[in-house]
Amino acid sequence: MIWKDNGVDMKGQIIDVQLGDDGQSMDVWMYSGHRMHRVVVPWRACIHVHSEKSRLVKLADWLQFQEIREAFSVGRLRKIRARLSLDAFEQHDVLEIEFTDSRKIRRLAQHIEAKGEYHHYTLYSVDAHLAQRFFIEHGIAPFQSVVWDGSRFISEKGPTEWPNLRVMELRFSYQSPKGFEDMSSELCWLEYRCKDVMESANNHAWQRIDYDVGPAKFLHTLHGCVGHFNPDIILTNG
Repeated sequence: MIWKDNGVDMKGQIIDVQLGDDGQSMDVWMYSGHRMHRVVVPWRACIHVHSEKSRLVKLADWLQFQEIREAFSVGRLRKIRARLSLDAFEQHDVLEIEFTDSRKIRRLAQHIEAKGEYHHYTLYSVDAHLAQRFFIEHGIAPFQSVVWDGSRFISEKGPTEWPNLRVMELRFSYQSPKGFEDMSSELCWLEYRCKDVMESANNHAWQRIDYDVGPAKFLHTLHGCVGHFNPDIILTNG
């Protein structure tokens, strides 16, 4: 559902953008009216494949098999002409592949590369961060003042006023017999502090929660701290 307050356009600052749980929308977090709002914007990512024209035709035919479409959430296919780099002038044949679930991009890209024996197909737009692509397509940026009218973002003119957000910082310490942190490392403690975004962090001391009190009590204490400070943004380190 697209958030809209009683049919009135919402004005605020964009704080963050994340891929939605359905893989075909983006959750845009906006700060408006002294609180956070989630705006769900339908959006599907695409990747682009360049090769010889005959190979692109065969690839498109393969992608239209029902089992392939379902396994990799393949949506609309489109043959386009495009430049392969920013400094190029010549245009080439490119197959644009849309996804009905953007979480499947990496999996399909790996299969296409293997199908082309790792040299027949050149893939583009695979590694670009989804939030970055969304920002570029919609012409917006983090902390930009915008108006959401229910279908698009309209940039506000004039200087941006930074919202007075509450920021909670978390940092973690781990112990590992290997001498470096990995998935088997054990949590030792967590430290936190909370401040306003425009306030100096040096004015606030770190508070520690030890993990040796047990997982249940540790999580209960952390949950209580988050509820007490009610931060708009949580930053993690470690």
